[in-house]
Amino acid sequence: MFKPQKSIHSEVLNKLAEMGDEPDRRAMLERLFLFMEEKGTPIVAVPTISKLTVDLYKLYHIVREIGGMVEVILRVLCQIDTLRQSQLNHNYN
Repeated sequence: MFKPQKSIHSEVLNKLAEMGDEPDRRAMLERLFLFMEEKGTPIVAVPTISKLTVDLYKLYHIVREIGGMVEVILRVLCQIDTLRQSQLNHNYN
């Protein structure tokens, strides 16, 4: 059965809002949902990675704590480079 888009958004928002009890959680998620909707890429399902639910509220705060998206990407790239160097050194020994 077809569900109106707003109903789907409400279900997803409610599920994400219920993942924690932080006082600003719902308001932050509502702003995120509105931003994504206005951008033309609405959040229509609970985000998952490897079948695990992604808590967008916590993810946002962790990324900010680390220093932002660019810092997170740089750290990941450094880890990848370190792994590659380790593999190269292992292959030559």
